[in-house]
Amino acid sequence: MSGRHGRVYTDGACSNNGRNGASAGAGVWWGEGHPDNTSAPVYGRQTNNSAEIQAAEIAVRQARNRGYDSVTVMTDSEFTVNCQERWVPKWESNGWQTSNGGSVKNREELQSLNQAIRESDMDVKFEYTPGHAGVRGNMEADRLAKRGANQ
Repeated sequence: MSGRHGRVYTDGACSNNGRNGASAGAGVWWGEGHPDNTSAPVYGRQTNNSAEIQAAEIAVRQARNRGYDSVTVMTDSEFTVNCQERWVPKWESNGWQTSNGGSVKNREELQSLNQAIRESDMDVKFEYTPGHAGVRGNMEADRLAKRGANQ
């Protein structure tokens, strides 16, 4: 299979996560000096997980706009990888209920991300990369996310 493939690092940051006054940001890093490198404040719930999911959505939309056939989203959020690779298909089929019958907390953000994936017509993979382990792309995405949280 030929075609254009993108690889992008995403991260979310949230100061005061889970407390009043929390401020979250999303970071997307495509490479040194890339025009799509992004820092953005998060809309809606100001949490780490919201920020991680919104960063992935930004990256998917950018990849689509660049005409990629596929993209790999590199993230240090095991939560986001598990959502996308394991849990979302189950949640979509059971009315967005968790296994213990509660509502999925990040339903709105996840639905928005998955809408972007479906509209993109791309093959989108999510891959875990360890955070704070010296991986350049992850460190740059983290820096951009922190900047977004301060916007």
